[in-house]
Amino acid sequence: MTVRMGKKEDLTQLIALLRILTDLELSFDFDEKSLRDGLALIIDSQPLTCVAVAESQGHIAGMCTGQTVISTAMGGPSVWVEDVVVHPDFRRRGVATELLAFLDDWAESRGARRQQLLIDNDNDSALAFYRSAGWGGTNFSCLRKLR
Repeated sequence: MTVRMGKKEDLTQLIALLRILTDLELSFDFDEKSLRDGLALIIDSQPLTCVAVAESQGHIAGMCTGQTVISTAMGGPSVWVEDVVVHPDFRRRGVATELLAFLDDWAESRGARRQQLLIDNDNDSALAFYRSAGWGGTNFSCLRKLR
């Protein structure tokens, strides 16, 4: 298993992973065009963004994305973590841990003082995983406004 930066040639396999993720999250619907456009923008926006890809024998086993933002509270860069997903055939093998370690190194190299992510409150296994990986909760709620 290797973890590397994603590239445009990966888009088809990444979209398949995002289908798995959107099936789990009640707040999002699968929209292939939007997902493809968004991932392409993230890939094109490097070095301010990162698509971390875990690959095994030519197959993408998992992915996550990170985007640099400026946090006034932290007085510097912060990274939004999104799209953490591992294909069911590769779960419980440390893939998510490796992806987040790759993203953590990337965030540190950008001077990020904090990483943050949103998680579905009903996803108990993901909540347990993140807590075991050192992520802590906040008192914040996520709101959104769609156009």
